[in-house]
Amino acid sequence: RAVEKGEETGDFGPDYQEAMMAYYRKHVCRLDPWPEYLLEALGQLNPEIYGRMWGKSEFTVTGTLKDADLTGRLGEIRIPVLLIGGEYDEAPPETLEEFRDRFPAAAVAVIPGASHTPMLEEPELFRASVNSFLETVEADG
Repeated sequence: RAVEKGEETGDFGPDYQEAMMAYYRKHVCRLDPWPEYLLEALGQLNPEIYGRMWGKSEFTVTGTLKDADLTGRLGEIRIPVLLIGGEYDEAPPETLEEFRDRFPAAAVAVIPGASHTPMLEEPELFRASVNSFLETVEADG
């Protein structure tokens, strides 16, 4: 409700921020606390540029990227592609599968128990998925 209210009124104050962080803790990084290096990286984001490109709401694109859609061109990528995400990712497994079908040669790896940062949450499974993909690509020549 706080997100809906923020989007309706343009008030992205404390209630909206709290709701956004609850979403992030479930779908962006499930580690508690978040690693210092993640916080540091997020602190490096330029909010002016991010806001201009994405918009004020984290959940609805209103910035310059609003009408950007290159999915129709994914088929032009002729090298093997690995789409990797977490079971609880904000880009859910079904989305990864939809994108996979747009590439000539793509695979999907879903990391159980992870969200949008599976490389942080489940590093061994993440590495194993990447290594398996690379081994398959090398074997296929």
